[in-house]
Amino acid sequence: MFKVKLDVKARLCLVALLENEESSFARLKLIRDFRSGLSLSENEQKLIGFKEEITPDGRAFSGWAYPEKDPLKEFEIGEILQEIISKNLKELDSNGKLKNEHYSLYEAFLPVLEK
Repeated sequence: MFKVKLDVKARLCLVALLENEESSFARLKLIRDFRSGLSLSENEQKLIGFKEEITPDGRAFSGWAYPEKDPLKEFEIGEILQEIISKNLKELDSNGKLKNEHYSLYEAFLPVLEK
């Protein structure tokens, strides 16, 4: 188990990364509980001025008015979740689908020497 501090952008990116994970019931329960903890509390939303809008083409857009107030939140990541997150990030990397928003997650979950 290891601890990692994530900002709002990394937390939202991680929620999206785990959204379509297919696995056993036990693993899906772990993922669901973890994703719930990644969500922004009402206080966090107020603190950073969080807003979410739907664009005309149906895509969700998230933003916040006060990025300087972005709270880092610490998470304890167990071995199974680390394996699932690492697998998803490696898959994106090997398929050339990593985006800039994945960068901090990749650094947090995959050692630099592993690249």
